[in-house]
Formats: sequence, structure tokens, C-alpha cells
Amino acid sequence: MWLFFIYRPLKQPILQGRRMKLKHCLAICSSIIALSACDVIKDQAETTPGPDRKLDVLLDAELASIRASLPTKMADEFDLTNVRRTGKDVTYTYQFHTQKHKASNFDVEAGKKVAIPELCDTKATREYLDAGYRFVFTYLFKDGSDVVVKIIAADCK
Repeated sequence: MWLFFIYRPLKQPILQGRRMKLKHCLAICSSIIALSACDVIKDQAETTPGPDRKLDVLLDAELASIRASLPTKMADEFDLTNVRRTGKDVTYTYQFHTQKHKASNFDVEAGKKVAIPELCDTKATREYLDAGYRFVFTYLFKDGSDVVVKIIAADCK
């Protein structure tokens, strides 16, 4: 959309004189710089600092590696479609493909019983939990509903 606003002045007849050409050039360059800044601000918002900057860098690298191979089939019924970190939230997003699974029949407690020992007993993920990160699992269903499950260090008993 923003290309339209940059392209339109270029389509109009060029006004006489160096001063007008310079003003148009500066206006176009300013627009490009301002729009680039919007992208930088958006990128920073998606990777806001978590509790530990060194762990942020490590975790972001791990998530980028996972993201490169997405979507990943987890079972016949669902895929891992996204992973990201925003501040201290490490989010894994799963998409179900069948009508059989819905938010109304999703057993959150059974899911936690599987996820908590896996996260708490694994050295790397336990380090993130102990540093204040939260693991957030978002399940998206074919009917448009979703379930969000959060695991924090206090869940490790």
C-alpha cells in the first residue's frame, strides 16, 4: 500500500527547476525511511527483552531454527505452525485439521500433565522457566476456537 504513495508522485509530470526535483526526492526518501522505521519498531515489539538477555539470544536462535522448518506435522490431526518469543512468553502454536477436536472437548489438565514434566525435567527448558520465562501453548481448532495453556516455573513441583 505504501508503494502507491511513493509511486504516485513519480507518475505526475516533473515540475521545472532543481528545487522542486530536490523537494520530491527528499519527500520520497523521507517516506521510505519513515516506513522502514515502522518495520523496525514492529520487529522490536516481537522480540522485546525477556528476563535474561543472554537467554533471550539463545532462545531466539533456537526458535528461529524451529521456525525455518515450519509447519511441522506433529500427528495426523495437527501441526506446529509457529514459534515465537515475546518478552518472557515463549509461544508454540498448533493447528488442528479435523472437526473432531474442539476447544470444548480439549482436556487442558491432561495436556498439562504431559507438558509440565517434559518442560520441568529437561535441563534447558527448566533453565528458561527458572529465569522467569513462560511457555505458552496455543491450540487453534478448525471451527475457529482456540485454547491457550501456560506453563510457569511454579508448575514444576
